[in-house]
Amino acid sequence: MKNLLLFVFGTLAIVFGASTVLLVTKPEYVATVTRNWQAPSETPSPIASERSIKGQVFVVTRGGSSVPLGGVVVSIYTHKTIQSLLPPIYQRMAIDVLRYSTAYMEIKDKEGVAYADFDKIKNKNNTWNDKQSKAYDAYKKLTKEKMRNYYSLMSITSGESYYAALPSPYISVQTDASGYFKANISGSSVLVATACASRQIGDTKERYCWFIKTDGGQDVLMNNNNMFGMGSSDSAIQMPELPVDCLYSKCDDYISNMRNAYQAFFSSAR
Repeated sequence: MKNLLLFVFGTLAIVFGASTVLLVTKPEYVATVTRNWQAPSETPSPIASERSIKGQVFVVTRGGSSVPLGGVVVSIYTHKTIQSLLPPIYQRMAIDVLRYSTAYMEIKDKEGVAYADFDKIKNKNNTWNDKQSKAYDAYKKLTKEKMRNYYSLMSITSGESYYAALPSPYISVQTDASGYFKANISGSSVLVATACASRQIGDTKERYCWFIKTDGGQDVLMNNNNMFGMGSSDSAIQMPELPVDCLYSKCDDYISNMRNAYQAFFSSAR
């Protein structure tokens, strides 16, 4: 059953076809990601010992309180499977990283010129004329266009995009009301526990994803410190994630970090 679930290629195509986030811009990305894809060659141990993978999914609030996340689906893969999937996924995402980050930077330069033009004619007495209004509107229009590229890139490269790109897991379990989960696994391979969850806070929905490596020797704790994009050493996917909120030059820094992370895959994205 393990080999059947891990190695059936058709499930990958089904998952990609169902992913509206991952394929939001170009349906032909399915072919890009799945081209030359091969399931990893894994030989079961002659003595397949059973072990328990257990842990908890929770987030820590700004006030320091822990909030368990119940009803979250935790899916288990072998680390070897995740490693085999990442290169084609990186190549696909590099297409959008190159596209949106380049557009962002080009518009940023135009935005700077537009603001300089507005600043030259800005009335210090806070009284506006038509010329000033038009200059300001031109500047704000570019700002909105720039941030549209930022948020498009944020969506495409989010942890949820990686999660949606994965094939059917080795096994899936669900967290209880206290955020705890447990799965019985045969074999001794290094595993990756994956999950995505969300929490509504007022008008804002916070989203979280995890891809945590484990050998079953200790509990898998999924929290703020090791979620996708945090650069935690136990994360199987070491890629940055763009924050929802960024201010001024910080947005530029985040875009630069994203370009640097995917730089090696730009040649196949052109």
